[in-house]
Amino acid sequence: MALGFRVLDEGSVEELLDWGLIEYIRDVLLGDAVAPQRASLEYGGSWFGAMPAAGLGIIATKLVGVYPGNAGRGLPLVRGVVVGFDASTGDPLVLADAGPLTGYRTAAATCLGLELLGYRGGGRAGLIGAGVQGFYHARCLLEHYGVEELVVYDVNTERARGLVERLGGPARPGGIEEVYESQVIVAATTSKDPVVQGSLLREGTWVASVGAPRPVWELDEETLSRAGCVLADTREGFMEESGEALHLPENVRVSDMRSVVRGEGDCTPGGLRVYKGVGSALFDLAAVLQLVDKLQGNY
Repeated sequence: MALGFRVLDEGSVEELLDWGLIEYIRDVLLGDAVAPQRASLEYGGSWFGAMPAAGLGIIATKLVGVYPGNAGRGLPLVRGVVVGFDASTGDPLVLADAGPLTGYRTAAATCLGLELLGYRGGGRAGLIGAGVQGFYHARCLLEHYGVEELVVYDVNTERARGLVERLGGPARPGGIEEVYESQVIVAATTSKDPVVQGSLLREGTWVASVGAPRPVWELDEETLSRAGCVLADTREGFMEESGEALHLPENVRVSDMRSVVRGEGDCTPGGLRVYKGVGSALFDLAAVLQLVDKLQGNY
């Protein structure tokens, strides 16, 4: 890959990535890409992890940390970079800011998960959580799926209004009751108590949750039970990291998104259609692949 080594700041990553990333994730899941267990450590009150993956000619690793002390400094809580290498030569290709890359890849994986559960866009969407992940998920719903109305709810009403101002278009702040009336609902919070109550959801609602890892817990037992099957970005990650796994009813099956993409499994929905994402280095790899293609002009 004759690219040279490129360093991409937050703005450059934002400019290069788009929702074509959904198809890159699909390609990675269809291929022979591998993502071994991440390595992590805690030091000085902070958490740091390395998340490697390889496939389709690229080796990529995200180096990311969670720094609680930044809350009082006005700095992002999560900071990191993603580095990509040519798998055959070892040449470093790209070093990218992990902030927008993680936002894009998480939302793109969610949108693919909703698609695999039969969602085709349009209608009203509800968003619970107006943070960074809420921003990227709102964009995917608006820009890729063309929802006609997006209702944003957050316990911090000022944050909800701020996100709506950033998004523009058919987005507006609203109450949790309006969110429950939506055709598709996305929860992107750090809540330790369920923010989605199954007893209040309409039959056939699509529900996506990306709050993780434990002790975050967004979907209550009734939501899971009514679904009958949960489509997870990775089954292993769901069982090891999600709060929902600790409250999983016996009647609920967990299906792996990679198996469904490959036609090796399915997730036949019940009264609700539920996707749960906890994150995967395979999605970081897909984002690096799109960045490299864009930089090479092959996109």
